[in-house]
Amino acid sequence: MKIEVKNVKFVEAFSEETYCFTASIRVDGKKVGEASNRGHGGQTDLIYNDGYPHKSATHKAIKEYCETLPPMESEYFSEGLEYDPYILIDELIDKEYHHQQDKKLCRGKTAFRMPNHEYESKYEYHILKQKYTPAVKAELIKRYGEGVYILNEHI
Repeated sequence: MKIEVKNVKFVEAFSEETYCFTASIRVDGKKVGEASNRGHGGQTDLIYNDGYPHKSATHKAIKEYCETLPPMESEYFSEGLEYDPYILIDELIDKEYHHQQDKKLCRGKTAFRMPNHEYESKYEYHILKQKYTPAVKAELIKRYGEGVYILNEHI
């Protein structure tokens, strides 16, 4: 089973404690429902084409799929966190949020990480105010070595 979120739209102005967003939920390429969150810290709302979660066969199938996944690593739970449809969708939304942020970061610039440099978060990069090109890549490798990580190559 392949579960994805598509057409994700974030409204950062309304995000307070969680992401404010709307998205469609797809299973094996077929749209099966919608996910949304108002950004006030509450649980993500899931509405499936075949009904609300407590009555939906789709929700039950996703829940059964989640039971096959290994626990999610978490800094808050020493043994990991068991997946359920809400946690799975929220994780997919988080990945999409960071993917969109990475695309914005690289627009017209080159974002990179130097080898052997300490970064405070996994989302921190050095920014070169030059559009990414093979020549820019060659210069970064020349300056920092083969271990330089260029975000533009991974989005």
